[in-house]
Amino acid sequence: MGFGPTIEVGSFPSIKKKEFLVQSCEQFPQMLTFTLLQQNVTLLDEITLRSEIELTFKITGKPWKNKQDRILYISNLVCFKIEEIDAHPTGKFPNFLNL
Repeated sequence: MGFGPTIEVGSFPSIKKKEFLVQSCEQFPQMLTFTLLQQNVTLLDEITLRSEIELTFKITGKPWKNKQDRILYISNLVCFKIEEIDAHPTGKFPNFLNL
């Protein structure tokens, strides 16, 4: 698990946002980016880097029109609960510290 800094998006009132990267635990592991918003940006403060965690999240999406006037759909994984399962896992994790 790696994570970036907390950033503020927009003007008044601004939105606090932090993104973090998680490697899934499955036969073919996937690298997934999750987002924390507002008061939830502090959820990572007590989590050990590269620990095994369990996430509770929702999937959000919105349309976006590109320069060719084609509508694309952007998906976000918005996390609102993180539980540390094992602070010292035996698996190998890549060194993704900065997003």
